[in-house]
Amino acid sequence: MAAPVRRRGRSLGTEEADSSTLTVLIAGFALTTIRSAEIDTAKLRSEAKLMLGVIPDRMPGADNDTPQRVALGRKLYFDKRLSANESQSCNTYHLVDRNLAGVDNEVTSEGAFSKRGDRNAPTVLNAGFHLARFWDGRAADLKEQAKGPVLNSVEMAMPSEAEVLKRLKADPEYPKLFGAAFPEAADKVTYDNAAEAIAAFERTLKTHDRFDDWQKGDDQALSAKELKGLRLFLDAGCTTCHVGPVIGGKSYQKMGLVNAYGTPRTSAASR
Repeated sequence: MAAPVRRRGRSLGTEEADSSTLTVLIAGFALTTIRSAEIDTAKLRSEAKLMLGVIPDRMPGADNDTPQRVALGRKLYFDKRLSANESQSCNTYHLVDRNLAGVDNEVTSEGAFSKRGDRNAPTVLNAGFHLARFWDGRAADLKEQAKGPVLNSVEMAMPSEAEVLKRLKADPEYPKLFGAAFPEAADKVTYDNAAEAIAAFERTLKTHDRFDDWQKGDDQALSAKELKGLRLFLDAGCTTCHVGPVIGGKSYQKMGLVNAYGTPRTSAASR
């Protein structure tokens, strides 16, 4: 199975993580025995920027996002009425309000009627910077991705776009919110517009952490041990897969390239 390599990040709820996954990874690498020579910080920063880049201020597609569109998308993202039995929302699978880095920490996610899919939920944080959406890359952008789970029979299990729109139009707030978010549209409450609004909200889910501060010149943002870990991260070839401003999400890599990657399904199939 091929899968996009994903990036560091922290959830954007009221609590802020004090380090990113990458920072933890750097510290872990630093536990490996490496030379204790003084790190040339300026050279290391230059190499890190060259090999990894700096995370952009905005995600692709954000040029037309308005506060009204983002607000609508946020409401839709947390609305459990977008699932057949009103038990699941986007945030059920990609939590951004509990400091869980945009995931549910489940091996596979439980859908509206207790069914489980074949893969776990990837993070929604920085997802707009990735090569593609979903582990198999079947959605080209956030808007296309937002349309899928709502109608997926295993996930949110809504029977049709028409049923989704019926629920949205019956709510006293949504028609006004759609009107403010899409003032030029002749038909404002549409499934396409709902997906666009969710995508607009997801484009705000951009991480910021100490590594970003260090890349921008704050020499105190990373510890000496973390800098040694970053040096090893670059020298050991980790950037073969974990590359780009979101430290991944730029390529597909075979699972189990070095060691066998087994799941209950693949293990059963091999017997």
